[in-house]
Amino acid sequence: MSASHLRPHSRQIAHATRELAETYGVHINTAYRAMSLLHDRELITGQPGRGTYVAEPPAR
Repeated sequence: MSASHLRPHSRQIAHATRELAETYGVHINTAYRAMSLLHDRELITGQPGRGTYVAEPPAR
């Protein structure tokens, strides 16, 4: 998530967990857990009806 090509709010990560699972060929539960971990670490933010985006970096 620290790569320069993933800027905050500039890129939608996935429309749905199901799409992410299909894209990477994993079970939907695996995709859900991965998204949950990224959200718990505040690396992504979800906006209901709009998708999931890269979160703003924490203030230093």
